[in-house]
Order: sequence, then structure tokens, then C-alpha cells
Amino acid sequence: MFKKSDWLIPTGLIILCVIPMLGGIARISDLFGNGKITPENARFFTAPSIVILHIVISCFFGILGALQFSPGFRKRNIHWHKTAGKPLIASGLISALTGLWLTYYFPKAEFDGPTLYFVRILVGVCMSFCILKAILAIRKRNFKNHGEWMIRGYALGLGAGTQVLTHLPWLIFTGTIPTGFVRDAAMASGWLINFIAAEWIIRRGNSIIGKNLIEQNPDTSSIAG
Repeated sequence: MFKKSDWLIPTGLIILCVIPMLGGIARISDLFGNGKITPENARFFTAPSIVILHIVISCFFGILGALQFSPGFRKRNIHWHKTAGKPLIASGLISALTGLWLTYYFPKAEFDGPTLYFVRILVGVCMSFCILKAILAIRKRNFKNHGEWMIRGYALGLGAGTQVLTHLPWLIFTGTIPTGFVRDAAMASGWLINFIAAEWIIRRGNSIIGKNLIEQNPDTSSIAG
């Protein structure tokens, strides 16, 4: 029997992915020659393959990760969780590492403030660290810690969706897109809100991936291989 949480949690997460996903599709369309090169997007044309890889793999990570947060679906498909966990971990790492590459090698956008570069580097490193900790945990068959670290990594990877919401107040009240320190604060707030939400879930003992795995099937072999 289906419970509300079986579809409510993944649906909410997928909705959070939709707007940045649409933005990513528009960016890919520009890179394939349908858009005009402007001072704002010119830097993306210097390494289009990395940009496209980052967008596609981040969308994949967001959608596949959302399905892992359906308690009922996992209970009925425990082996699917294991199978899907491998590409999920790989896509999360690729998303974080390509994000770091783009941050380090691309010139700063005109509307970015002075601190956003360092925030992006910190988030990319933290996301990679969380996923690597999740891999180590699952290899030690510590399902609870695996679930907790994957929740943290996924929360950081989903930052773009929350950043749409943190930009809205400034856009609504001023009619302009935030720039400088305001943009930096809006971007950082998106990641911070997601990370705080992840910690709240973990502290409440709702590490649903690892908790359900160890309770339902403690003999399941390592998700990471």
C-alpha cells in the first residue's frame, strides 16, 4: 500500500530540480549554436564539453537521487536501491568535480560578488568529501553513516534549486537580478539552507536510506561494489 511519503518526498525534490534543469537545457541550446554570445555567457563557450557534462550529470544526480528518498519504493525494490546507488555516487562525484573545474578555470561573471568563488570551491570540496565518506561507510557496511553522508552530499548537489528561491525576494521587490554581495549571499544561502535541512533530518534519526537498508536487509552487499 502506498503512503503519502512514497511519492511526496521524491516529487518535492524533483520539483526543486526542475527550474535549474530548464536553465541547463537553455544553456546547452546556446552552446549548440542557437543562442547569441554575450559578455555574460562567453566564458561557457571556452569549454562547452565540461559545461554540458556538468549540466547533464547534475540533472541525472538530482532526479535519480530523488527516487532514493522514497521509503516505500526502497522497501519494495531493495536491489534497485543498490543498483542505482552506483551511478548515483559516480554522478555526484562528477557533478562536484566538474563544478570545481568550472569555478577554478572560468573567469568570474560580471554579476558575481568577491566571495562567491570561495563559496563555490568550499561547496564543491564538501560535496566531494560527503560522497567519499559515504563510499567508505558502505564498504564498511555501515549503512546508517552511508545514508547520512549521502543525504549531506545530495543536499549540497541540489543547491541550485533552492538558490532559485533565495533569489526571488530581491527579484520581486527590486525587479532586478541580484549582483555583487547580494548575489553571493543568495547563492550561499541556497547551499546553507539545504545543508541545515539535511542535518535536521539526520539529527531527528531520519537517515532513511541507511536506516531502512540495515533494518530491512542487513545482508545486502555493498552498494558501492
